Amino acid sequence: MTSSTKSCNCIEESKIEMLEQELTIKLEQLKTEAQQEHLNVEKERLIAEKEHMNVVKEHMNVKKECMKFKADILCIRSQLLKEGTSQDDIDSMLPLVRIIEPTF
Repeated sequence: MTSSTKSCNCIEESKIEMLEQELTIKLEQLKTEAQQEHLNVEKERLIAEKEHMNVVKEHMNVKKECMKFKADILCIRSQLLKEGTSQDDIDSMLPLVRIIEPTF
């Protein structure tokens, strides 16, 4: 083997090593991009879940207010009965209507 052949082999080996390094770097970049995309998807999922929980919380608050309103009406009716108000008068002032609870 001549020195020029050895020189060519060294250059080729260096080129191969550089290509391998370049591919390794590109592979790491792709892995990093994939991880970043996964994190973005997870972040969006958590945001959606938080928004859903806020809707559920608001729904529960509305239901709570409906129940409170029903309880208040029943307390008023009970108090009026205790005070001697006739059932007919109470029914005309505070009719027992079915309160439709909101559905979401």
